[in-house]
Amino acid sequence: MLPAIPAWEVVDTKKADAGQKRPPPPVDQAVRAHAEWFAWAKRQKVDFGRAHGAARMAVAASEAGRPPQEVEQAARDALRAGDTTPVDETRQGYSAWFAVAAVDMGMDHDKAHNFAMAGYSAQLDGVDVPGATKIAEAAAAGRAGPPRPPPPPPPPPPPAGPPAFTTAPIAPPPPGVPPPSPTEPVQLGDWGPPPGASSDRPPPPPPPPPPPPAPPPVSEGGGWRPPEPFTPPPPPPPPPPPAEASTPAPWTPPPAFAPPEPELEPEPEPQPEAVAPTTPPIPAAPSATRQGAIDKAIADSKLSAVTRSQAKLVPYGELKKATGRVLLSDTLPDEVPVWVVAVSGTVTNLAEPAIGQAIAYLAKDQHATLAFDLLTGAGWPGWFEGLPDQAKE
Repeated sequence: MLPAIPAWEVVDTKKADAGQKRPPPPVDQAVRAHAEWFAWAKRQKVDFGRAHGAARMAVAASEAGRPPQEVEQAARDALRAGDTTPVDETRQGYSAWFAVAAVDMGMDHDKAHNFAMAGYSAQLDGVDVPGATKIAEAAAAGRAGPPRPPPPPPPPPPPAGPPAFTTAPIAPPPPGVPPPSPTEPVQLGDWGPPPGASSDRPPPPPPPPPPPPAPPPVSEGGGWRPPEPFTPPPPPPPPPPPAEASTPAPWTPPPAFAPPEPELEPEPEPQPEAVAPTTPPIPAAPSATRQGAIDKAIADSKLSAVTRSQAKLVPYGELKKATGRVLLSDTLPDEVPVWVVAVSGTVTNLAEPAIGQAIAYLAKDQHATLAFDLLTGAGWPGWFEGLPDQAKE
């Protein structure tokens, strides 16, 4: 009797998900100290990265047992060095809540920690920022906050996989049953059909192909046979007879050369008499004068009751040097002259008319006004007297 073989089965062992997010570290005393130094750094008006770097170095110095002065010096050295080494998720979230309470809302030490712990914990539970802020404010004030929303439902279970492969134990044969007799060996060449197959023998193989034709007999040595008589090709046809040479015509002298008759030039057509123009010629542009520059400046600036006016033709470079005034985006060469006109009177372009001056900058030919400056007050621009004047009249 054979011993019973125990049953066994294949068990599907689940592997840990490599992409599964690890839970954030808990809030301990080191995290609270990091948040306090983060708020200290935020009061120094630095960015988040440098504030976390300063807090990290201060906590490390404190845990090393260094005195408070050296701890603060370590934080200041990190600020100057621009240390932005990233920190974990707990330190980032808790420090942000604590800095809002301590720096922005002006809470004291204990209330700021209560605010930060309640807000950070609510945010971890899935509460949005407005809801977490209400919970944090209630915790800082010492009252119960609004109830937290229920946690999200668990994800549905994964679909069931195929059943595990199992094997049933092999039952021993019942007592008294003789084992099966071994199969008799088959003798080589003793072909027989398999059980349940027809007893007909296989069809005979196809007949072999016919043998190839016998090669032609080889002639015996010395049995030479002359070749067939050679037939020469037919002779080529005779060449065609040469063509008869044509007899050239007898030479005759050319006819007498007659020069062509000269062509007569056509008589010139009579030209019409010149007619005096009926339209007067375009008058030349008047020359730019000092008075013309003053008149244009008064007309364009719309000053009334003029009490004083003066115009100078000044190189653009000298104007910039004296007043710092830039015209046409400073694209003019320094040697280009421009009219600078100062006019005192009543400025009418304002909401209410007032005593003032208009400084006009005109092109040399006075075809366009380049810029205007309107000033109020009874004074006269002091820099105007020092400008050079290139006008000849």
